[in-house]
Amino acid sequence: MPEDVKGNLKLELTWTILPIILLIVLAVPTIAITYNQSPKMAAEADDGIDIGVAAQQFTWTFSQPNGKTDQNKLVLPEGEDVTLHLSSKDVIHSFWVPALAGKIDAIPGRTVTYEIKHLQKGTYRGKCAEYCGTQHTNMVFEVQVVSKKAYQKYLKEMK
Repeated sequence: MPEDVKGNLKLELTWTILPIILLIVLAVPTIAITYNQSPKMAAEADDGIDIGVAAQQFTWTFSQPNGKTDQNKLVLPEGEDVTLHLSSKDVIHSFWVPALAGKIDAIPGRTVTYEIKHLQKGTYRGKCAEYCGTQHTNMVFEVQVVSKKAYQKYLKEMK
């Protein structure tokens, strides 16, 4: 008969407590980031620039505060907070600009409000991250974050 082994209490406590501590350490920043990138109700949105975003196969339409629209090009002022009001005209699309913000779905018949804070000057590529049809790979757009002066000039020159 083999010898009856009772176990090693120190070893068992170590491999139980260390993973719990590791999970807690990883959970704190994950929850904080997820909370900050979650969509908000329109009433919860902070002050800032409101931009309408309409997705449809296979293009993005961005409506600026002056009522003018642009296809597949979004121009924003540096340092401002922006509230995007996303909607879809046909199927589910997913607005994604990896360098600026998380991914958020645009759902037909529903407007989703999403905030992007602390914009820094630069040009960023965005795309639809939800397969939406045969031309899905062509559903890309460009985000230009420019100085406030250049943004005002852009608004005046829009068609």
